Amino acid sequence: MPMYKFKCWDCGEEEEVFCSVSDREMQTPKCSCGKLMKQNFNVPNLFHQTDRERYSKALAVDISQLESGEAQRAMPGVEFKVIGDLACPVIRNRADKRRIMKMRGFVEYE
Repeated sequence: MPMYKFKCWDCGEEEEVFCSVSDREMQTPKCSCGKLMKQNFNVPNLFHQTDRERYSKALAVDISQLESGEAQRAMPGVEFKVIGDLACPVIRNRADKRRIMKMRGFVEYE
């Protein structure tokens, strides 16, 4: 079931409602000012976070390889973040991902 965001355009109060698509119209909340809220389609776009750091467990190496320096020799210039017993490469953008995949011998199919 999806989460819907509603907003009162008069007073600015916002509320989130978790309901099925078929119940969406029946679940429209009322604002504290007494008016029915309207569905808020002006939700911030989350797809513009392109330079956010990501960590790939699929491209990770064992922590012992990081400690011995083997990971840095195999993937020069790559920054690692230790997560559990894995050293995961830090991926900041699509170019980083492609570069690291190439170093590891992987191919990305689009």
